[in-house]
Order: sequence, then structure tokens, then C-alpha cells
Amino acid sequence: MIYVIFSLILTFSFYSYGVDIGTYGHVYKIAEKDMLEEMMEKAKKIDYKKIREKVKNYILNYKPKDLPHLTRAKKSYIYYVDYVYELPEDIKIPTKDGFKVLYKKGYKFRPIKYLRYKPVDLLIFNGNDIHEILFVKKHFIDKKIRVRLVLSDGNYRKVAKKLNVPVYYAYGKYFSRFKLRNTVSRVTVDINKGKFLITVYAVDKEGNLKDDDKYYLDENSYLRKKESVKVK
Repeated sequence: MIYVIFSLILTFSFYSYGVDIGTYGHVYKIAEKDMLEEMMEKAKKIDYKKIREKVKNYILNYKPKDLPHLTRAKKSYIYYVDYVYELPEDIKIPTKDGFKVLYKKGYKFRPIKYLRYKPVDLLIFNGNDIHEILFVKKHFIDKKIRVRLVLSDGNYRKVAKKLNVPVYYAYGKYFSRFKLRNTVSRVTVDINKGKFLITVYAVDKEGNLKDDDKYYLDENSYLRKKESVKVK
């Protein structure tokens, strides 16, 4: 017991008075590099110019992987899409007693019927097809018809430069609700019917309607059927 007490007193005495008890064993220098120095060395090896070029090329050549595969229309036509949305879960509202279910999971409705105004039409075309680009320019851009241009394929930057207007991509999951089949397609919201009106234009090499013997474009470039003229 006396030995333990003596040892404790001796230990605390060294801490109190800073007594040097000497060096025992071999002493080595720290082999590891300073963390900051190591980070600085690695930073010097990074090729920032190469990284900037890589990011720049990615942005300029960006194209979504889920673009819808649409073929070029062989004939012009019109069809409607009845879009019905189904609630994936209950919609609840707070009450003084907790929550009340306003609409149950599985409830179906037509979102278009609740729109207060008609949104801008979407014009979907192939940015790799020079004839479709020419059609869009002649019958929409030059006529100053307000539509949102959307690509099913091609480079958005190059097409935007040619047409001198913003161009977007048709994300597959989002555009699946329109049930698109071909390009060039125009999506119009028909609020009265509560449906999507899809107008499909068949384009020739001059950037005009391929079947202009059956159809013509009105002042807003909507597809209109020609009335047959009876010969007496």
C-alpha cells in the first residue's frame, strides 16, 4: 500500500515540476506527411484546364438518355389523348380532430378541366432532321407563332443556334402522357374537351406539308382539311 502511494506521489511530482527523467529506447522522426502539404501536392497535379473542357463539352453536348423514339410522319393527321390522372395516395386536410381524407387513393380525374388558361403549345421535332428544322422555321418561327420547341433527338445547342430561339428536350417519362407517335407533332391543350389535341405534320424536302393536296395550314399553322371541290 505504501509502495502504491509513493508511486502516485512520484508520478504527480514529475508533472508538477517538469522533471526530465531522460530518454529511453529509440526515437524516430514522424514518417507521415503533413495532411495540408499532401493536399497541396495533390492539388498541383490536377489538370484544371482538362476538367473545365470536360465539363464544357458535357454541357454543350448534353442529351437525356430517355428521349422518346419518334419516327418521321409519312402522312399528316390529328388525334386526341384523354389524359386521366390517378391519385397514388390519399389527399388529407387538417381538422381540429386530426386529418380528414379529401380524396382517396385511386381517385381519377382530368387535370386539364381544372386549368384556368390555355398553356403554350408544344412543338416536338427531330433536331437531326434538316427538313423538319426548315418546316419549324418557315411555319412557326418566321410566322412568329408562340410555341415551345422540343427535341425528340439532336443537339439542343446547335438547333437553338439555327433557329435563334430556346430549344428544350422531350423527356420520355414526361412526354409519355401525350402518346406521341411521330414528328413533327404539336401538342395543344383543348380545355373545352379536357383533352390533348395532337396535330402531326408530314414534312417534305422543302420544309412544307407533304400532303398539301389534302391539308393546308391556317394563320396559326394548325392543320386544316381541304374541302373537295365538285366539278360540274
